[in-house]
Amino acid sequence: MPQWVLNCQHCHKLFTCDEIDLASWAAYDPLWPPKPDFPEGGLRMACPNCKKGSTYQRYELMYTDYQPAQKFRQSRRLPDR
Repeated sequence: MPQWVLNCQHCHKLFTCDEIDLASWAAYDPLWPPKPDFPEGGLRMACPNCKKGSTYQRYELMYTDYQPAQKFRQSRRLPDR
Protein backbone atom coordinates (compact mmCIF):
# COMPACT_ATOMS: atom_id res chain seq x y z
CA MET A 1 0.00 0.00 0.00
CA PRO A 2 1.33 3.48 -0.79
CA GLN A 3 2.43 5.47 2.21
CA TRP A 4 4.23 8.55 3.44
CA VAL A 5 7.44 7.71 5.29
CA LEU A 6 9.97 9.65 7.35
CA ASN A 7 13.68 9.05 7.82
CA CYS A 8 14.58 8.73 11.52
CA GLN A 9 17.02 11.45 12.54
CA HIS A 10 18.73 9.07 14.99
CA CYS A 11 18.92 5.56 13.45
CA HIS A 12 18.34 6.69 9.82
CA LYS A 13 15.73 4.00 9.11
CA LEU A 14 12.51 4.75 7.26
CA PHE A 15 9.21 4.43 9.11
CA THR A 16 5.59 4.95 8.13
CA CYS A 17 4.02 8.27 9.01
CA ASP A 18 0.72 7.82 7.16
CA GLU A 19 -0.84 5.29 4.78
CA ILE A 20 -2.37 6.73 1.63
CA ASP A 21 -6.05 6.04 1.04
CA LEU A 22 -6.24 5.09 -2.64
CA ALA A 23 -9.90 6.07 -2.94
CA SER A 24 -9.35 9.67 -1.82
CA TRP A 25 -6.07 9.97 -3.73
CA ALA A 26 -7.69 9.96 -7.17
CA ALA A 27 -10.08 12.75 -6.15
CA TYR A 28 -7.15 15.18 -5.80
CA ASP A 29 -4.54 14.32 -8.38
CA PRO A 30 -4.16 10.93 -10.08
CA LEU A 31 -0.38 11.39 -10.37
CA TRP A 32 0.55 12.55 -6.87
CA PRO A 33 -1.28 12.07 -3.55
CA PRO A 34 -1.64 15.05 -1.20
CA LYS A 35 0.66 15.12 1.81
CA PRO A 36 -0.98 15.00 5.24
CA ASP A 37 -1.13 18.27 7.18
CA PHE A 38 1.38 18.86 9.97
CA PRO A 39 0.91 21.20 12.93
CA GLU A 40 2.76 24.50 12.83
CA GLY A 41 6.25 23.93 14.16
CA GLY A 42 6.30 20.30 13.02
CA LEU A 43 5.01 16.89 14.04
CA ARG A 44 6.64 15.13 16.98
CA MET A 45 6.93 11.38 16.37
CA ALA A 46 8.86 8.51 17.91
CA CYS A 47 10.67 6.11 15.59
CA PRO A 48 9.30 2.57 15.99
CA ASN A 49 12.82 1.17 15.45
CA CYS A 50 14.95 3.10 17.97
CA LYS A 51 12.04 4.58 20.02
CA LYS A 52 13.61 8.07 20.01
CA GLY A 53 11.40 11.08 19.37
CA SER A 54 12.07 13.87 16.89
CA THR A 55 10.18 16.75 15.34
CA TYR A 56 9.57 16.41 11.59
CA GLN A 57 8.46 18.94 9.02
CA ARG A 58 5.99 18.26 6.21
CA TYR A 59 8.68 18.66 3.53
CA GLU A 60 10.53 15.66 5.01
CA LEU A 61 7.75 13.25 3.98
CA MET A 62 8.70 10.81 1.23
CA TYR A 63 6.28 8.81 -0.91
CA THR A 64 6.75 5.07 -1.26
CA ASP A 65 4.75 2.14 -2.54
CA TYR A 66 7.46 -0.33 -1.54
CA GLN A 67 6.47 -3.97 -1.14
CA PRO A 68 8.60 -6.40 0.83
CA ALA A 69 10.93 -8.41 -1.42
CA GLN A 70 9.11 -11.68 -0.73
CA LYS A 71 5.80 -10.32 -2.05
CA PHE A 72 7.54 -8.63 -4.99
CA ARG A 73 9.23 -11.85 -6.08
CA GLN A 74 5.98 -13.78 -5.89
CA SER A 75 4.01 -11.22 -7.88
CA ARG A 76 6.70 -10.87 -10.60
CA ARG A 77 7.52 -14.55 -11.03
CA LEU A 78 7.98 -15.66 -14.63
CA PRO A 79 5.81 -18.54 -15.84
CA ASP A 80 7.35 -22.01 -15.86
CA ARG A 81 8.29 -23.34 -19.28
